[in-house]
Amino acid sequence: MNSTSNARQNEGISSPQTVFIIDDNTDVRESLSFLLRSVQLNVETFSSGPEFLNSIDPRTDCCAIIDILMPTMSGTELLRELKKKKIFFPVIMLTAHADVPVAVESMRLGAYHFLQKNCLEQELIDCVQNALRFSRSVHHDCRNEIEMHKLLESLSNREKQVMDLVVEGQTSRQVAENLGIAVKTVDAHRANMMKKLNVNNVAELIHKVIMYRPDEDSSES
Repeated sequence: MNSTSNARQNEGISSPQTVFIIDDNTDVRESLSFLLRSVQLNVETFSSGPEFLNSIDPRTDCCAIIDILMPTMSGTELLRELKKKKIFFPVIMLTAHADVPVAVESMRLGAYHFLQKNCLEQELIDCVQNALRFSRSVHHDCRNEIEMHKLLESLSNREKQVMDLVVEGQTSRQVAENLGIAVKTVDAHRANMMKKLNVNNVAELIHKVIMYRPDEDSSES
């Protein structure tokens, strides 16, 4: 069942942002939505991945909290389906247990962050607010396509090569081996590239690159 909050947005925000919660557990959906509404965020909840996919508008300025373990469609399967449909926004993956391989797979699929269900409430709130700020910046960039292309054009050829390999999920050591350069050189190019594109981590980089170049096919493992 879908439920929508009419909570007032923070001052200074020109249009509403939404936090989507996708979890098959009713108690989890209700507790998370109560927490986020308490800090004046709009919330919509869904009990399954397919239900969410049938409702989402790709143009929505939002972020999503997705449970890893769900029947019918798992969190990583939903993330993969969103990527296939070229629907991109910050996704926070939620799990009851620490699972490093699943966390790594989620990040490679473009997840913004990975949290355990027993995390501190403030940690979750901070993560959601950071994700919404990033979503806002991406939407702003998308309305200024000329400026976006200027950012990419400001990269050197080597920085573009490093960017493409990092987005594929390669480590600095793997990038260095592929390009035949030192790891510290890769790290320097990577730092310069991320500074020019105004991103703070690999997840933000993946989102921006995909939004900038939406027609490029994403490789599936």
